[in-house]
Amino acid sequence: MNQLYIYLLALSSAFNSETNSFLIYNKDHNKCVYAVNATVVQAAPCDVSSEAQHFRWISSSQILNLFFNRCLGSEEVKDWTKIILLPCNDLSPMQTWECKEESLFGLKGHPLHLNYGNHDEPNVMLFSGTGVWSRWLIYGMEENLCSCGNQVFDHHEEGVSLFCICFSSFIVVGLFSMTAAVIRTNIRSKAKGNTGPAMTFTSKQYENA
Repeated sequence: MNQLYIYLLALSSAFNSETNSFLIYNKDHNKCVYAVNATVVQAAPCDVSSEAQHFRWISSSQILNLFFNRCLGSEEVKDWTKIILLPCNDLSPMQTWECKEESLFGLKGHPLHLNYGNHDEPNVMLFSGTGVWSRWLIYGMEENLCSCGNQVFDHHEEGVSLFCICFSSFIVVGLFSMTAAVIRTNIRSKAKGNTGPAMTFTSKQYENA
């Protein structure tokens, strides 16, 4: 039953979380953006169960961290500045983002990009470089960050990226399947457990007769 409980908990979490949330992944480091707290944003091994690694678009240019409920931003609009989490403000140039060529990702209208790993810096930084450490994908999907929801706001439509919905649905269906398998296993185990004593009782009745 412990296994069943874990699967049901995971299933509930999958339904309750935003279907268009994603992890921000750097392929070269094989790590994801991780919000340690509101003023410390680093990279860590990707963990889909960590809400501190989950982000989602809340407008065409703003990204919210689900754990801290704050938006991804920078301390200043200048080269080599710390990335932090800020109270969301759609008028702030320090928290408006855009996808550039391929997987390059940075501040909207500025040649400054989300970067991790330069100069042995432990924090995610805003940097003018355009190399592999400034390239970001959606973890598990190998798509740029704008493929998971921000186009919706550009077109003023309801809903989220179809690609993201399909990916999330795949996870949910998988959890349903696992839960059903565990339930079947538990039912069969109970059935076998109930059969043993009944057969023994019948055998004793026959011997006494």
